Amino acid sequence: MPHRKNGKHRLHALLLILAALVLATGMTRSPKSYLPLTAPSHFDFVDDVLVANKVSAGLAKGRYQAVFEGPEHVYYLGEPKALIMPNGVRVNGGIALPKPGATVGCHLFIQIGDDSQTVRDAGMGAVISALARMEAGRIREFKKDPACAGFIPHIGVVAD
Repeated sequence: MPHRKNGKHRLHALLLILAALVLATGMTRSPKSYLPLTAPSHFDFVDDVLVANKVSAGLAKGRYQAVFEGPEHVYYLGEPKALIMPNGVRVNGGIALPKPGATVGCHLFIQIGDDSQTVRDAGMGAVISALARMEAGRIREFKKDPACAGFIPHIGVVAD
């Protein structure tokens, strides 16, 4: 009997892992699902810009390059580790700025799939590591954070 019980627990664990993977991929989008850029542009931050909001503590200094766009936003991806989380950890990400005439605000996004040695050294486990590889390059958007508007006065977009 113990063997059957152990097998049942493995099946439940496997189903739980599978459900987590499906849920995680449903919350992200591939950059291929966005539109190509109509006009390349960028902006630079000379220093970290700290604007406390629901998602992050700020955006790091450096260049933010337009990488793709949606119907109402242009997505600017920062250099690696550009999004500063409230606990000080830095992750890949950037900001989606509304196109001229759009009726929506800005929002932050992270780029999933950091499979760096630093992440592996953090001991996140085999499931998280596999998820990071599977999600590589995908975007998770945070559209419901009005505090993102605090970044706007610091941004000067330049056409490339």
